[in-house]
Amino acid sequence: VCDLIDTAGLEPVSDESGINYDAQRMSLRQQEQADLQLFCIDATRRYDVWERDTLSSTPPCPRLVVATKIDSQANLDLPSDAILTSAVTGVGLEKLRQSIFAAVATGSEGTENVVTGTASRCRGSLSSAGEGLERARAIVANGAGQELVAAEIRFVLNLLGEIVGAVYTDDILDRIFSRFCIGK
Repeated sequence: VCDLIDTAGLEPVSDESGINYDAQRMSLRQQEQADLQLFCIDATRRYDVWERDTLSSTPPCPRLVVATKIDSQANLDLPSDAILTSAVTGVGLEKLRQSIFAAVATGSEGTENVVTGTASRCRGSLSSAGEGLERARAIVANGAGQELVAAEIRFVLNLLGEIVGAVYTDDILDRIFSRFCIGK
């Protein structure tokens, strides 16, 4: 099983309460958990500061540099190890598939199970989630109100969402609508 996660690009964010900040935080979390990073760069333009810094830094996990839009190439300063691709012509897509397969196959040898790795990194959240489920079970056994069970289940879901980096639609909509006046 392979999960591909398209994250926001990382960049400095001044507002630590905005949706951009949350997107950056989630991108970093996904990067920490990734077994392989595909760093896609647009071959039709020069690098921005963030791209240049990222290309010169040591990645947190194995990384493949993928140059996109190679059919319209304008940037001649592409890294020598970049996999040149074009979604329009299909050039390089097979090489990209093979490179991903090779990187994942090589990276999986001798590494611990992904579930075990996640559990060890997130032991506190998993423990708290288990306690929340126990409280929900006790509430049901004691015949208490369903709203108390629902509150415990929400608590558990939030903890599990933090572990996997889930974003709930209601959260996003609440943030959007809290900043804009929408009406007639």
